Amino acid sequence: MAEIVDQSLELYGVKSKANAMDLLDKARGCAAALDDEAAMQLAIREVAAHRARR
Repeated sequence: MAEIVDQSLELYGVKSKANAMDLLDKARGCAAALDDEAAMQLAIREVAAHRARR
């Protein structure tokens, strides 16, 4: 049952827990390399890119 739910969520664009954890690890690694201003600019660009894909 859990596998069916995970597959359904992925079909709707919701990341699985494993994918989410991978993304979180990557984000933490990138965040350590950015100062506050650079991190804010990156966040703004990523949100805009995500919204443009909708």
